[in-house]
Amino acid sequence: MDKKATPKAILDLFKEKFDRLESSSLIRFMNNPGWRFSFDFKTNTLGSDANFPDLENIESYVLNLRFFIQDNEPISIRNLNEFYNKNCHDHEILNKFVELRDILKSEFDKSWPFLINGKKLTFRDIFDGFIYTKIAHSKTGSHLVFLNLTKQPFGYYLALDYFLRCISLIQDILTMINHLNNIAFNDLKTK
Repeated sequence: MDKKATPKAILDLFKEKFDRLESSSLIRFMNNPGWRFSFDFKTNTLGSDANFPDLENIESYVLNLRFFIQDNEPISIRNLNEFYNKNCHDHEILNKFVELRDILKSEFDKSWPFLINGKKLTFRDIFDGFIYTKIAHSKTGSHLVFLNLTKQPFGYYLALDYFLRCISLIQDILTMINHLNNIAFNDLKTK
């Protein structure tokens, strides 16, 4: 879909992709029974009470999530900011959208609580590392620290645990944006 798409087409695409995320196997898994990280250092494997989703469910989720994080799509969060500025005439709703976007950015820019080879990673580094080196792309150049972390089972699963936390945050933010869309653009749905 072209960035010059009509407001209704953009809202329809948002709703379609959001509904796919909301009903995905990954989100169902994360909500019930949920994931759990534990590691057995003696065997260098996940602990017996660990519970992670299948990689296939994560990959399927990311396939639709890419519409919200890649700026070549009209429903990327960055492009939605422009969409709201242009089409939302309720300043309170517009401010709420900006607040949600800023919360996501702020949380992703927080430092991860571990040093890796003396370097700090952010949650964005973990998120982008999985997206751009493991799941949707194979770009390794700017993700070398992440790749070194995930070479060992403990590092991989620890990073995966934080990646799932990022997914949970994004899903919550998208749920709130979907709610804002329904309030702010109710009149556009019929056009």
